[in-house]
Amino acid sequence: MGVANTAGPPSDFPRRVMLRRLISLGDQVLSGASNFLTMALVARSTNPDRFGQFALAYAILLALLILVRGLWGTPITLAGSPRGSLDAARGCLSAALVAAPIMMLVIAGPTLALSHGDNWQVAVLVSVAAPIVCGQDLCRFAAVGADRPWVAAVSDGAWLVAVGLGYVFQPGVFAALGIWVAGASAGLIIAMLSLRLRPRLQLGVRALRSWHSTGVGVAFGSVAQQVGSFVVLALATVSVGASSVAALRGASSVMAPVNTLIAFMPLGLLPLVHRLPAHRQLGAIARLAGLILPLTVAWCVVLLLLPASAGDLLLGDTWPLARQVLPWTSLEYVLLVVGATARIGLLSRQVGPLLIKLGLASAGLMISSGVAAAILAGSATTFAVAQVASAGLVAVLIWVVYLRSGR
Repeated sequence: MGVANTAGPPSDFPRRVMLRRLISLGDQVLSGASNFLTMALVARSTNPDRFGQFALAYAILLALLILVRGLWGTPITLAGSPRGSLDAARGCLSAALVAAPIMMLVIAGPTLALSHGDNWQVAVLVSVAAPIVCGQDLCRFAAVGADRPWVAAVSDGAWLVAVGLGYVFQPGVFAALGIWVAGASAGLIIAMLSLRLRPRLQLGVRALRSWHSTGVGVAFGSVAQQVGSFVVLALATVSVGASSVAALRGASSVMAPVNTLIAFMPLGLLPLVHRLPAHRQLGAIARLAGLILPLTVAWCVVLLLLPASAGDLLLGDTWPLARQVLPWTSLEYVLLVVGATARIGLLSRQVGPLLIKLGLASAGLMISSGVAAAILAGSATTFAVAQVASAGLVAVLIWVVYLRSGR
C-alpha cells in the first residue's frame, strides 16, 4: 500500500511514515560515517604514496557511485509502490552485475595509468570492490523504497562495524582494504537476503537496454555539477593559490551533516513525495523545507560560534583559513538546501529532459561565477561569495522550473 493511501487528511506524513524516514536518515548517517572511517582506516595503514593512490581510486569510485545512483537508484525510488521498488531493484541490481567488468576497468585503468603501475594491488582491490559497493548502495535505495529502511540501516551498520574494527586494530594496507571489501560484501549479502533480491542476467541485459529518462537526467545533472565544481576549484588554484582551495574545501567539509541531509532527500524523501497525489506535493515539499532548513541553519550557527580549539580538532591548520569563508559557505549551503527541496518535486514529476537542461544551466552558472571571481582575483572569500551567488541563482531557477512544470 502506498503512502498516499495511508496519509490522513490533517497531514501528508503519518507518524509511522515519519519514523521510517528518521530511520532512513540514521542510515544515511551510518553510510557517511563508513565513508569517513574508510579514508581514515587506509590513511593510518599505509604510507602517503599508497594512500594517494587509494584516494585517487576512491574518488573515481565515488564518481561512479553517483552515476549508479542516478541511473539505477532513481527508478527504484520513483516506483509507485513498495513492491514496485523491489521489482525495479531486481532489474537495476542485475544491470549493475552485468556492468561489473566495465566498472572495474573504469577504476583500474585511470588509477594504474596515473600511478605508472606502482602499487597495482591497491587499484585492483578498489576495482573489485566497485560493483560490490554499487550493489550495496542500490539495495539501500530498494530498502527505503520498499518501506523497510531498517534493512538499509542494518546493512550499513554491519559495514561500519567491520571498518571500525579495522580502524581500531590498524592492520597493513592490504588487510585494511580486505576488511573494507569484506564489510561491503557483508552489507550487500544482508540486504539481498532480507529483501529477497536475486539478480538475473536476463533482467540486467533488459535494464541496460531500457534507460529510465529521469535517471539519465539525474546522472547527467550530477556529472555536470561535479565538472562545474572542479572547474571552480581549478580557477581558484590558478588565480589565488592552493590555500584558497584548502579554505573552500575545508569550509565545505565541516558542512558534512548538511551534506548528509541533502543526500538523504532523494533517498528517503523522494519515494514519500512521489506517492502523494499531485495536488498535495507542493504543500508536502514546503513542509519538508520547513523541517530541513532550521536544521541547516542551526548547524551553521554552531560552526560560526565554534571556539578556535574545537575548529583545530576538526581541520587542524586549515581551520583559520576555512573560518574566514565560513559565513559565506553557510549561506551557500542554506541556498543549496532551498534548491534541493524543489529538486525533489521535479524528480517526482519524472521530467528527465528538463533535468538535463537544468543540470547544464546549473553548471554554467557555477563556472560563470568562478570565472568572475578569477577575474577579480581577490581571495578565497571572493570565490566563496561567487559560490553563494551561483547557489542563489540555481535555487531560484530550480523553483521557477518546478512551479512552471506543474502548470
